[in-house]
Amino acid sequence: MKTGQTFLLIVLVIVGIASMLLLLLLPTTVSIQEAEKRLSCLKNLKNIGQALQMYAVDFNGYLPLEANSSNLLWDGTRRLKVNLGQLYPGYLKQPQKSWYCPAQRYYRENHPDFGFTAFGVAGKKAYGSYFVRGRLQFDESLTPDSPFLPASYPEKIAWVADYNILGSEVCAHKGRGIFVLLKDGSVHFASGTYTSSSPADPYGQLFWKSLDSRFASRVQAKEKTSAETTKAP
Repeated sequence: MKTGQTFLLIVLVIVGIASMLLLLLLPTTVSIQEAEKRLSCLKNLKNIGQALQMYAVDFNGYLPLEANSSNLLWDGTRRLKVNLGQLYPGYLKQPQKSWYCPAQRYYRENHPDFGFTAFGVAGKKAYGSYFVRGRLQFDESLTPDSPFLPASYPEKIAWVADYNILGSEVCAHKGRGIFVLLKDGSVHFASGTYTSSSPADPYGQLFWKSLDSRFASRVQAKEKTSAETTKAP
C-alpha cells in the first residue's frame, strides 16, 4: 500500500472514531446544558422571591399582583408596570436576567415584539417567562377594591412559576416540569406535565390549586420545624 493511501486510511479511521465519540457524548452535552438552564431558572426565582419579600416589608405585606394571573411586566397602553415589573428598579437590579428563564422557548428576553426592549415603551407590552398568581386566584370573591394580603391565605402557597403550555411554543424545560416559587421563598422543581393556562382555565385557577396541593405537606413540615425551633429554650 502506498504511503498516500495509508495516510488517507488513517485519517478516515480517526474521523470515524471521532464521530462515534461525538455521538456518545452528545446526550451528556445536552443534559449538561439543560442542567445549566435549570440552575439559572432556580436562581431567577430565588431572586424574585427575595425581591417580593423586600417589597412586602416596605408595603405592609402587600404584593404587586394583578387581578388575574399573567406574565405581563409592562402595559404600555396604561403606561404601567405590573406584577414583577414593579420590582424594578427598587428591588431587582438586573431584571433582564431574573425575568427570563433560559429554557423558555417563546417568552424570551430578546423577543422582538415584547421582550425586554419593550419594557417602559408607550404603546407596547413586555412579558416575562414567569406566570404570577393573580389576586382572584387567591380568592375568587375579591372585588377590584377589596383589600388583599397574601398572608391571609396560608393555604395558597404557590406564587410564581414557569409559564408553560404543553404542546405549544410557550414551553419551559422541554415540557418535563416547571420551577415553582412558594410563599416561604423556597423554589422547587415540579416534574410532570403542567399547563399554566388554557381556554378552559385561562388564569390558571386549577394550575395553582394543583401546585398548592403538591407542595402543601412540604411547607407544613417546614413551618412545624420552624415553630418547634422557636419554642426550644
